[in-house]
Amino acid sequence: MSDFLAQDIRRRYPPSASRLAKVIVVEAGQTILSAFDQSLADYASKQLKSRNVDIHFGAKSKIHGIKEATKLNWILVKEVRKNQLVMHDGTIIPFGCCVWATVVASRPLVQQLPLLKSKDGRLVVDNRLKVFQLFEVVSLS
Repeated sequence: MSDFLAQDIRRRYPPSASRLAKVIVVEAGQTILSAFDQSLADYASKQLKSRNVDIHFGAKSKIHGIKEATKLNWILVKEVRKNQLVMHDGTIIPFGCCVWATVVASRPLVQQLPLLKSKDGRLVVDNRLKVFQLFEVVSLS
């Protein structure tokens, strides 16, 4: 999205159009790319910020009244309204177009497999998405 704004919008529309658009990443966790090494996550954050991308990180809160009440869960977006996100702290983020892409947690089946997993419970794969320890298995999610 950032590249689209920086390159395509600037070529096709007047300068005022690109100043009106903004990319905001809302990340439920405390870092982006949490499945990767922290140095890569830090590098990616710096790259996004250098491209004027704002990043909003989540806050740890306890969820009450559900089966997992004792587990810590990430809460960031409290509500999605027409043209605005209401954040957990009451902050309102206006938008014209909201692209929502999310993965909350690994599936229960994956959690039960006796395979190497990352700190957030995802299967460890190589650069071809082959599962470590089972190279005949490819993991996509």
